[in-house]
This record gives sequence, structure tokens and C-alpha cells, in this order.
Amino acid sequence: MKNVMAEAWKIAREGAKKFGGKVVDYIAEALRMAWALVKKGAKIMEVTLKTLTGSRNHKTWVAEITGKCATYKFKRSFIDEYDNDGSNKFWKLLEGKVYDVCDGGHRYYAKVENGEIKEISAGQISEIFA
Repeated sequence: MKNVMAEAWKIAREGAKKFGGKVVDYIAEALRMAWALVKKGAKIMEVTLKTLTGSRNHKTWVAEITGKCATYKFKRSFIDEYDNDGSNKFWKLLEGKVYDVCDGGHRYYAKVENGEIKEISAGQISEIFA
């Protein structure tokens, strides 16, 4: 159910971006579309990413890349971890999305494909949002 809601909000955000208006105006139809995807057998897959907790000098964060940005190269939407055991943080990443990951100071780009997290280059991200 949570995956369906996440997919519905994604669809609603895309609708608002494309046609204008508020995201909430699109949520009812977006929910219908997300449920239709599930009924057709499409999997809205969620993958868990495990990172270090980080420190004051070596931050840890994850952001979904949502497009291009003139200032920072890519537009990002930072996400919250869903669990933290003291030495590791755990993040839920969705299938087909692209992420900017900073794992205790080690920074890389990642994409979830077929239930796996794969590192990708900035050039590949630029192609996605061309």
C-alpha cells in the first residue's frame, strides 16, 4: 500500500509539473493510475540502501534527483532515513528513480534497476533528464 501511495504522489507531481496547478489537485487520478499499474502486474519495488551514519566532518545523506539545475547541476529532493541503528542509516529507494548518495563523505550517483542499486555516472543522469 505504501508503494502505491508513493507512486501516486510521484504521478501527481509529474502532472502538476507538466500541466500546472497544485500536486494535491492531481492525487485522486494519480491514485487510480497507480492502482491500475499494480493490477496490471507492474511492481512498485522498494530497495533498502545501507549507509554509514556519518559524522560532523563526513556527512551522510540521500537525495532523489528530479531534474537539471543551473546552480547545482541536478535538482534534488532530500529524503529521510527510515531507520538508524547507531552506526548505520537505512534508506528506502524506489525502482526507476535516480539518487545522489553521500555515504560518510563518499559521494556517488545511484539508480534502482530490477531491484538492485547500481552506481551510474553524472553523464548518464544528464541523458535521463535531457
